[in-house]
Amino acid sequence: MTSASTSSSTTNLTKLPRVMHPEVATLAQRPFPPLHHYIHHGQPATTDELIVLVSPEALRQIDNHSQQDLTQELGGGLLGTAYRHNGQVFVHITAALPVNSPDHGPIHFTFTADAWRQLQQERDAQYPALEIVGWFHTHPDLGVFYSSDDVVVHSAAFTLPWHVGLVVDPVRQEACFFGWVNGELKALGGFYETAEFAHDTAPESAVSWRTITTTVHQPSPPPAHP
Repeated sequence: MTSASTSSSTTNLTKLPRVMHPEVATLAQRPFPPLHHYIHHGQPATTDELIVLVSPEALRQIDNHSQQDLTQELGGGLLGTAYRHNGQVFVHITAALPVNSPDHGPIHFTFTADAWRQLQQERDAQYPALEIVGWFHTHPDLGVFYSSDDVVVHSAAFTLPWHVGLVVDPVRQEACFFGWVNGELKALGGFYETAEFAHDTAPESAVSWRTITTTVHQPSPPPAHP
């Protein structure tokens, strides 16, 4: 099965259990998106997962930044909007902003206070109508997974139920989204690229990533006191 495909399973998403969370009630109600017109990457969403939509432009921005250095982890912010349809949560990512973090290296990337400030300032200047809905970073030739450090970053800075993280391996051309599922950080099955296509033509994605479902490494608990 290819990572980018159309899927007849999208029609079943209207039957997903309603995601109930105090913050969800604050989201605007919108019509159910035409998922059958989009390019589906990965596996169908499981019950209780939010649905991730990503524009081709945002994918190109992420991919271009990911290729800038294949020896160091790079990262940035994901911008877009979140909404709901009868309780089902959607996050639509329409832009990505690279961040220059001094705390990064071959096997780590962290948002410092200065990096977070840079992200907010550039969002305000370039995309004032969009919200910060998540983050992305690379694992060059390491494979895609959420390390315990990644879990710490996500748990500290991206706490709303529609906040997501994306890990891309630009060497192996793999990717995976992570998000909150019933209060726990988990790998999400896939995402929808909002590039509409004619039914008589093969869909063309903005990226060549293989979308996989992978591991979340939880931080080790502190040692018990004697």
